[in-house]
Amino acid sequence: MSEKIDFLELQKQFQEEYDVPDGDMDRLKKVQILTFFTSEESGKVMARLPGGGVVFRHKDGGMHINPGETWVCELLERGTTFFAIGVLKIDAKFFFDLRADQVDIIADHIWKENQSILEPRFEEMYRKKLEETLNARLLESKKREDEALAVVDELKAEIETINARHKMVVSALEKELYELKEGSLRATSPKPERSDVPVSPFSMEFNPRIRRVGPDELYSEGFHHRNYFVHLSADQSMLTIRPHDRGNVVCLDNRIILVGLGLISPYGGPADMPAEYNPKYGGYVVYLKYMPSTSHY
Repeated sequence: MSEKIDFLELQKQFQEEYDVPDGDMDRLKKVQILTFFTSEESGKVMARLPGGGVVFRHKDGGMHINPGETWVCELLERGTTFFAIGVLKIDAKFFFDLRADQVDIIADHIWKENQSILEPRFEEMYRKKLEETLNARLLESKKREDEALAVVDELKAEIETINARHKMVVSALEKELYELKEGSLRATSPKPERSDVPVSPFSMEFNPRIRRVGPDELYSEGFHHRNYFVHLSADQSMLTIRPHDRGNVVCLDNRIILVGLGLISPYGGPADMPAEYNPKYGGYVVYLKYMPSTSHY
C-alpha cells in the first residue's frame, strides 16, 4: 500500500478545479502535511519536506507539536530553513470528525491508488469469512440431521416393541383358543383306558424333535403351549422343559428364548438336540451333554 500522498499534486489539482488565483496558491503552497520525529544527532523535533528540506517547530506556533505526530502546517521560510506552525493535528479524532462525503473522497482516493493491492486482500478476507459461515451452517445442519435420525430410531424401536407385545398377545390368545378347543374335544371324546404311566395335563410329544436355531433359541413343533417352566440341572448337563400356565418362559411360533444358554453351551450353528419326554418331570428333557436316557415309559 502506498505510504505517501503527493500533496503538491493535490494542490495543483485543487487550483485547476476551483480556478484559484496564483497569489492565493502561493500561500496555499506553504501549507504542508508533515510527520515529526526526534533527530538522533541533535535531539531536536523536526520534519522533512518531500524535497528533503528540514523543518523545525516554530517557537511561537509549533512547540505543541510532538514527535510521532502528523500535522497540517503553515511553513515560514527563513533563508534555507523552514519553521512549522501547527494548524491541524491529523489523528484518530480528525478522521472520526470527518463528514460522510469527506470520508468517501478519502476512501475513493485510497482505492484508486491501491486497488491492485487491496483487491486480493479483500477477496481473501471475504473468502475466509464465507467459508467460516458455510462450515458453521453445515455443522448446524448435520447436528439437526443427527437429532432427527435419533428421534426416528427411537420411534422405530418403540414401534418394534409395541409390535412384539401385540404379537405375543395375539399368539397367547391363539394358544388359549387352541387349548380351549382341545379341552372341549377331550371332554366329548371317550376316556382312554387307564395307564400306569403318569400323564401330563398338557399334550406332549413322546419323541420330540427339538432344534437349536440360535445361541439362546430352541424350536420344536412340540412347543405349542403358551408358557413353560425351564429348569437347568445343577451340573448344567440338561434342561427340563415342561408346560405350565404360569411358566417363566413364553413360547411364540414354536420357539422359546432361554437367555444365557449360549454361555452354558456354545452355539455351533443350527442342530437337533438330544431330547425325550420324561414322565417323571411331566415334560421334555434336553441334554446339553448327552447321556443315556433314564426315562421309563
